[in-house]
Amino acid sequence: MRLNNVKKIIFTGDFTRTDQILRFEQKRNIKKILKIIRSCIGKITSLPICFFPDVDRKEYKNFVRALYEMFGLTPSLESWAAIYHIFCLKKYPQVVKRMFSFFQNEFQNAIVISF
Repeated sequence: MRLNNVKKIIFTGDFTRTDQILRFEQKRNIKKILKIIRSCIGKITSLPICFFPDVDRKEYKNFVRALYEMFGLTPSLESWAAIYHIFCLKKYPQVVKRMFSFFQNEFQNAIVISF
C-alpha cells in the first residue's frame, strides 16, 4: 500500500482475549492507550483516528463469540491461546481465510497500530 492511499489510522489490539464470562479487559486497555497517545498522533497527521472494534458491548460480545465459534470453540482464556496455535490454524484453513479477508476489508487503506 502506498502512503497516499492511507485514509485513516486504526487502533486495535488483542480484542479476542477474554474469559468464560466474556470480560473484555483488553478493549478497555486499548482505549486507555489510545486516549494517552491520540493527541500526539493528531499533531503529526490530519488522518482520522479510529478504534477497532468500535461497537457497543453487546455487539462486541457477539462478534467475539462468532469468531470463536468459527473454530468450534467457546470463548475462554484457553480458547484464546488455542486460536493462535499453529495446529488450529492448520486445522481450520477456511476460517483463517475468512478471517484474513474480513480484516483485510476492515483495515484497507489504513495504518493499523495494534497493542
